[in-house]
Amino acid sequence: MSYWDNFYKNNTPEMTPWTGIQSIFFENLWKKFDLPRSGNFLDVGCGRGDKSVYFSEMGFNFWGFDISQTAIEEAQKKSAKSIFFVQDAINIGLSKEIDGIKFDIILDLVTSQFLDKDAKKNYLAGLKNHIKSKETY
Repeated sequence: MSYWDNFYKNNTPEMTPWTGIQSIFFENLWKKFDLPRSGNFLDVGCGRGDKSVYFSEMGFNFWGFDISQTAIEEAQKKSAKSIFFVQDAINIGLSKEIDGIKFDIILDLVTSQFLDKDAKKNYLAGLKNHIKSKETY
């Protein structure tokens, strides 16, 4: 965990490639896949929480987690309506913050690419019980 805490402490948002929100990217994604415009949203590896305000304003109940305590502290300052928590993606299935919650959208932009094959299996198995099926829309 210390690597990511150090990263967020030593790099300003402008120095972080995944900082910010590119609304045109998300609008195109939503149109292409006919994704819901409200419901429960989980941002995996949410970093500083940049997407929380955008998706909350869209109508989502927003949860975000990151392995970095520093990033989560910054995220919590951005949106009082969102729920942010520190969590390792590999153990997301053990997270009490999302226990029993089903998500309409689970977004992973830059987290799982850092995981090896076995870690990805654990990660996906942990998320499996939190995905709302398309049939429930």
